[in-house]
Order: sequence, then C-alpha cells, then structure tokens
Amino acid sequence: GATGLFYAAYSIILVPYRALGLELTRDYNERTRLQGWGMMVGLIGGLGLPWLYKLTLLVGGAVTDTPEMAGAAIVAGARWVGAGVGVLILVTCLVPAWVCREPAIRFHPQKMSLRQALAATLRNRPFLHMLGMNFCATVGMYSPVTVSLLVSIYFIFHGDQNAAADLTGYLGMAQMLGSLAGVPVNTRLSVRLGKRAAALASLVVGAIGFGSLWWTLLPAHPYWAVGSNFLIGWGMQGVWLMSATMNADVCDGDELATGRRREGLYGAVFALEQKIAFAVAALLGGYLVSRCGYEAGATPAMPTLLELRTTLVATPLVGLALAVASIGGYALSRAKVMEIQSTLAARRT
Repeated sequence: GATGLFYAAYSIILVPYRALGLELTRDYNERTRLQGWGMMVGLIGGLGLPWLYKLTLLVGGAVTDTPEMAGAAIVAGARWVGAGVGVLILVTCLVPAWVCREPAIRFHPQKMSLRQALAATLRNRPFLHMLGMNFCATVGMYSPVTVSLLVSIYFIFHGDQNAAADLTGYLGMAQMLGSLAGVPVNTRLSVRLGKRAAALASLVVGAIGFGSLWWTLLPAHPYWAVGSNFLIGWGMQGVWLMSATMNADVCDGDELATGRRREGLYGAVFALEQKIAFAVAALLGGYLVSRCGYEAGATPAMPTLLELRTTLVATPLVGLALAVASIGGYALSRAKVMEIQSTLAARRT
C-alpha cells in the first residue's frame, strides 16, 4: 500500500516535470544541453545515494552479534534515513514548480480521448525504438543489483557486511562520478555525431565497463572495480541523456502527424516505461539470485559464488546488446528533425 502511494505521488510530480523539460527549447542541440544540465544537478545530489546503506547501518546502530539484532537495527535506521530523504525530496521538487515558466499556449486543439492519445503515442516508431533502448539497458543494468551485493559480501569479503557496504559506497560514487564526467562528453558527441550515434557510443562504453568487472572485481583487488563502475556510469548516463533529448524530437514528429503538442503524454509514457523496467529488473533480480542457487541465511558454496559472478557480468551485457538492436532503428536524424521543425514553423506562421 505504501509503495503504491509513493509511486502514485511520484507520477504526479514526474509527468509535468518531464513535460516541462521537453517544452523549454526547440533547438536540436540545445535540447541535449538542457537535459544534460538537469541530469548533472541530479547526479550531484545522487553522490550520496551509494552511502544510504552505510548510513542506515550507522543511524540504526547495526550490530552483527546475531542476525536478529542486526536486522532490527537496520529497520530502525531505514526509517530515519527514509524520513530524511523524503523531506529533502519534498523541498527540492518544489523548485521547478516555483521557478520554471512554460511557453505560452498559442491555440487550444481539440481534445483526444485517453485511448486515442495512447494509441497514437504507441504507434510512433522512433518513440518505441527509444523506449526499447531505455528499457533493455535499465533492466540489464539493475536486475543484478542483489547479485552484486551478494558477490561483494560472500565472494570478495567472505561474509563481512561492513566491508561490502564500504565497497558498495565507493563503487556507487565512482559510477556517479563517471556519469558526471560523461555529461559534457556525451553532449558533445550528440552535437557532433547526432543522438543515435551518441547513444550507441554510450552503450558500448557501458558494455566495456560491465565486461571489465570480470577482471577488476576480485578478492585480491576489489577496488579496481572503481574504474569499471566509472565507465558504467559514463555509458549509462549517455543512454538516459539521449533518451530524454530524443523524446523532445519525438514530440516534433508527433506534432507534424497529429497537429498537437503532447509532451505530457510522451513524458508520462516514458516515465511509465521506466517504472515497468525497474519492476521487471526487481523480479528478474530475484529470479537470478535463486537460479544461481543462493539460499537466504546460508553461506553460498563456491559453485554458487561463481554462478553469481558470471550472472553479474553477463546480464548487463545481454541487456545492452538488446538496447543496441533497438536504437539502431531510430530514424529521427538531425536532418530529419530540422526538416520537421521547418515544416512546423511554416505551418504555425
């Protein structure tokens, strides 16, 4: 119930927020820069996310004498940390509502039913290709999150949860820093080569990062994986950046076809796809853990650990390969978008 309420409230905020971002400019390259700046601010705030688990342990006073005592302390810490994060989100989400101003409405088109609007949206082929890339990359990246934690705890540190929490924090920060570093480079790639080429380059960088974990995430030198996670953050930031800026171009193509500006619905469907992707990743993550032979409360045997390690590397690579196949069919090149915008400008005049 609480989770459902959270996602409902999150959608109420996210749908107009995404629509506003799609409306702020119609310049092909400026759209990428705008989305890049927005993501950079979010990434700076996200530098603390990898440490939430550690903060939960500290706030709750987690001890490791018995699993029961540690579990109760973690729950207590999670309540305080969750409340603090909720207050922070509430304050920061009010800023765009107060400060940003959307363009004036020149005309009021005829209304469409929700069914008609959804049908028109889901017939938009460039939009579907972009969604496919985002979905496959997200599922591939996030489904082995629990697998990664188990590998850190049992394969790298032989059951030491505190050491695993420290490693998780540093790897998460490396991923965030890689995302921050990737914003200007991915933006320049988009300006020079176009958005599809920039998306493909980002997927390749992310795949190199995930693949390299096989050699960097080892008990002898676990912190070598910082470099791998830096590349993972770099590549995945490019995927999300290109998804957001492509969505703005998709709205131009939709206006040419329907005569309507429908940023709100495209932003809503995009947000829904991401929720579905995270849900699928969570379900797939549980399946992957059980498939590897892990049993809760028991120290996994070496064959299980090797299976977990293989799954940690292979699953993202499969997801990214499917993402490459999906975005390969994206047809809105720079020249095509310019042509669409020129036609729309003449129509408006």
